[in-house]
Amino acid sequence: MTVEEVVPAAGWRRTPPALFPICLGSMGLGLALRRGGDAGLIPAWVGEGMLLLAALVVLTALSAYLAKVIARPRVVWEDLAQPPARAALPAGVMAFGLLAGALAPYAPGLGRGILVISLILHLGLIGLVALELARPAALGRVVSPFLFLPFVGLIAMPISAVPLGWSGLATVLMLLTMPPFAVIFMGSLIRAIRHPTPAPLRPILAILLAPVALFLTATLLLGWANLASFFLCFVLTVAAALLARARWLTAAGWTPAWGSFTFPLAAFAGALLLASERFGALAPLAAAVLLAATIIIPTLAVRALLAWRDGSLARTTAAAAA
Repeated sequence: MTVEEVVPAAGWRRTPPALFPICLGSMGLGLALRRGGDAGLIPAWVGEGMLLLAALVVLTALSAYLAKVIARPRVVWEDLAQPPARAALPAGVMAFGLLAGALAPYAPGLGRGILVISLILHLGLIGLVALELARPAALGRVVSPFLFLPFVGLIAMPISAVPLGWSGLATVLMLLTMPPFAVIFMGSLIRAIRHPTPAPLRPILAILLAPVALFLTATLLLGWANLASFFLCFVLTVAAALLARARWLTAAGWTPAWGSFTFPLAAFAGALLLASERFGALAPLAAAVLLAATIIIPTLAVRALLAWRDGSLARTTAAAAA
């Protein structure tokens, strides 16, 4: 089967980076559902089935984008000229990295190989995004949640590294990402307070939840109890603030930016499920968030995939063409 047969209308030559946040959210949901199965909340096959579907979506989207890059490598630079793509492209690599964790129970050797490749690719994207931001004429040279994915996105990798037996790597990644996380979080928060966010871009503020949830997951996996307690309070505060502003965040109706809801929600669900093993009182909340994620993330993913197929996602996001 060729890429053209998968996406005949949209065409692989203009595969939009905006696909990748829903890939990351879908893979994160699969891992959260697996954890829900381990906790006895749902049958184990539900999580494994979701991981299989998510893996197919991730591999299809990455293959289509790779074909586009091979046809004309400069499209990467052209895509990175758009601020949303500076977050979306790393999201694709992060989704690939989570695939390594999905494979941990079945093929740990393959999982480690995928994790190494994803780390190399992510480091490369950090360099490319930094170079793009260094250009005097670069668009969007401000601190925003978009910067979390390239510069803090490696915090997703402990989810795969720990089950694959690489706890030392997980520790290094967490320590390396803490300083940029602090800078970007505070800068994004200050900017959001001082400068009104246009309605179509408000969903990107949901990204603030993702790194906090991932730090909670990483600290729990590594057994850092005190720091885990701090990030638990932190993530609950951020989640409550976003929930209170849900109507404001979604005022513009559906746009491709709604992909920004998927991976933070998946990360939050997974983190709460893991935290509920230590703090039993969180179990009902974790189950409720998992249920919400199971409804919301596939709905947004299907909508984005349909928009990819009919070409509207590429047009709306000004994706570069090979």
